Amino acid sequence: MIQKIIQMVILCGFLLPVFGQNLDELLDQVDLKLRKDKRYLNINYVVFPNNKIGEELKNLPRLNYREPISFKAADNITYNIVFLKEAVGIDSLVLLYVDQITDRSQGDNTGMFSATGGPQSDTVKALNFKDLYNLQRVRPEAYKALLTEVNRFIRENPDQQPSSLLKILPDEDIKTSLGVASRDNTDYLNYMRANYMHWYPKAKVEKKGKRGAAVATADSINYRIEAGFSRFTFSHRSMDFSLGGASIELGTSEKVLNLVPYQSMAVTGGFRTLVNIAQKKEDIDKSFIIDARLLVRLSLNSESMAKVPFAMVSSPKLMVGNAAGLDVTLTRPFGLPVINLFVMTGSEPSLKNPPMRLVNKDGKYVAYYNISSLEGSMSFFWNTSETMTSRFRLDVGAGYYDVHEAQYTSAYSSTIGKSLIQDDFYPMIALHFNFAPGGADIFGAMIKTLDSQVKAEGWLKVMELEGGHVFRFAAAIVSPPLAREKRLWESDGGALVEVRYRYGF
Repeated sequence: MIQKIIQMVILCGFLLPVFGQNLDELLDQVDLKLRKDKRYLNINYVVFPNNKIGEELKNLPRLNYREPISFKAADNITYNIVFLKEAVGIDSLVLLYVDQITDRSQGDNTGMFSATGGPQSDTVKALNFKDLYNLQRVRPEAYKALLTEVNRFIRENPDQQPSSLLKILPDEDIKTSLGVASRDNTDYLNYMRANYMHWYPKAKVEKKGKRGAAVATADSINYRIEAGFSRFTFSHRSMDFSLGGASIELGTSEKVLNLVPYQSMAVTGGFRTLVNIAQKKEDIDKSFIIDARLLVRLSLNSESMAKVPFAMVSSPKLMVGNAAGLDVTLTRPFGLPVINLFVMTGSEPSLKNPPMRLVNKDGKYVAYYNISSLEGSMSFFWNTSETMTSRFRLDVGAGYYDVHEAQYTSAYSSTIGKSLIQDDFYPMIALHFNFAPGGADIFGAMIKTLDSQVKAEGWLKVMELEGGHVFRFAAAIVSPPLAREKRLWESDGGALVEVRYRYGF
């Protein structure tokens, strides 16, 4: 409740000249909430040092016909600055009020308690929320002095929580059904660092893990590599730049088509760039990130490509042509979820000698090929608890691909006709799961459905050698159509198993 009211005050503050009365009522609501429920609000405070009280904290105006107040540098007077830390919908901390506490026991012989046993201290509200809001406009140097002291305490005491006014003990056993999600890029970065084939930078200073093992810093490794049977990526420190970095890739997978690697009978190469728009490169958790891959696909049209020993697939029936593409991810633009956009388009493959001889329902010799595909989605992240052991990602969007039919004479010597027979958009949904006890990535899985087929992928960490060499067992599977009949150009699905080696991630 207090957070929502404060958000309304912040959003409506610029309307003060026009809607002064409505804003005044909102400020009063905040003050009332702080007075009535402060024992039940998760708010904190720091003590303003007496030796830092300067002229900017003298003769401070207060509203509602109250006299101005001056901070006093006295030994028996302390000032508690109460504030709300970053919260949902609030990007920075907000000052709530300032308490003045006077210790009346100093200077007399009564000790800590009076004869009646009462405490010898008085607490008065020197500045309420309404006063502080007004102070930002009329005495910004005074407000800045208070805010600076709070930020200084938090910065200089990263391992110490500020004192809290919450007087109840939260039940740690109660779990929210909606899970826990970060307000910045933390969840996105956790996912990409665990699953993505390209490297994502980490902060320069890394803390030790819970088990005491030191975590390698981003500057300690010169190159990063992922190598497996179906894909290969590489980047070097010389490819890093001020706003991000670059890397290269080579693979056999198709992002949109329901095919396992090698089944497309094509090889895709790419150049990936990561742009981190922030004041400091290491502040990637709070920045706007653009992850873009420029792709080029080369069609081989060789059925033998799908007969590698680690791929269990039926004979390919759908050819793909030479193409170029773009795969872009944007982190929360304009307050939206993470945006993913993919497009691949090019020319038709060589149709002179297609690898598969098929006969359509009309009894004609045919071959099928794909030219264009695209996919767009939004990604949502959450964790089952604040420890971030079980992590989820949900992609919701749509995919598109086309299918063309080429008709032949009985000898396949030349085509006698071409037609577009498939040209549709389909809903797409993908659920990802990662298991990372103590922050160590152990297992990852994904299940995706598009056009009534299911594609599933997973990996399991099996070995990590000294120096950061990681080996994973990985698998991918595509099902046949589940809720409709199989089309002539579709296979019965397939599977692939492989071992992946990762270094520098």
